[in-house]
Amino acid sequence: MRTIIIGAGEVGYQVAKYLAIEGVEVVLIDKDGNKLKKIAEELDVGVIEAEGGDPNALKKAGADNADLLLAVTNSDETNMIACLLAKSMFNVKKKIARIRNPDYYFNKILLSKENLDIDSVINPELEAANAIIRLLEIPFASEVLEFERGKVLIIAYKIPENSYLIGKKLKELRSSIKRDFIIGIIVRDEEVIIPRGEDYIKQGDLIYLLVKKEDINEIAKIFGEAEKIDKKIMIVGGGRIAFYIASNIEEKAEIKIIEKNSEKCRILSEKLNNSLVLCGDGTDKNLLLQENIQDMDVFIATSHSDELNIMSCLLAK
Repeated sequence: MRTIIIGAGEVGYQVAKYLAIEGVEVVLIDKDGNKLKKIAEELDVGVIEAEGGDPNALKKAGADNADLLLAVTNSDETNMIACLLAKSMFNVKKKIARIRNPDYYFNKILLSKENLDIDSVINPELEAANAIIRLLEIPFASEVLEFERGKVLIIAYKIPENSYLIGKKLKELRSSIKRDFIIGIIVRDEEVIIPRGEDYIKQGDLIYLLVKKEDINEIAKIFGEAEKIDKKIMIVGGGRIAFYIASNIEEKAEIKIIEKNSEKCRILSEKLNNSLVLCGDGTDKNLLLQENIQDMDVFIATSHSDELNIMSCLLAK
């Protein structure tokens, strides 16, 4: 299997590393020669210094025989052009692109089979926002994954002290809970267990539960996790992640967004209907106290700065 990766940033590097370990033939294309040199010294992959949308570079990378092209540069336009060339000139079987700009990402005509024909489009900010929203909707979970367009979920749930589940065998749970669910994995003391009916639940276990979304509330009640709706939410950082979160839940919750950049504040204020946008520093303790951070149910840090996110979360705690 031959895979061509356009963009040798963190995502491109990590995917190349994983595929190389699995024995996949990988060629990385990037315009940064120094970055490629370091990667070539570490990984068993081919590298080509060129623009991602250069058809000669794609041909040199073996696009004629490629099974997959993954375009993950920082430029949406380069990623789309690379996929278009992969389709029109080389008939690459599968094309995946990272596209951040919502004007492109939500344009069904542009991304349709008749036009760009990209098999899978990834918007990292939207994916991050959706992951946060799922945790807000199911607050007792530590992780939530969706399948079948959200109809089926995998939920990670850590068994708390005094839980109803402690000491119960899995076959007992199956017979007593009148809902369709499967406990597929138990993580106990860093050991991964594929459980059977005779296995039982212990305090501190991390269980991975496969369940229909329509049954979540009922199972939560049985598990002793009363349905909880987080009404007051503060978000630091006014980028796309914050916008996607707020636009999805502002009708159901009280949202406050803190952002330093005045232009971003203006845009958010225009696009959001029921969210309060504050122009300020998310690490300003006085501002956080002034906006009653102690009364918030949830605090979310989504700025582009890891340091700011960590500092603001520490202050919130």
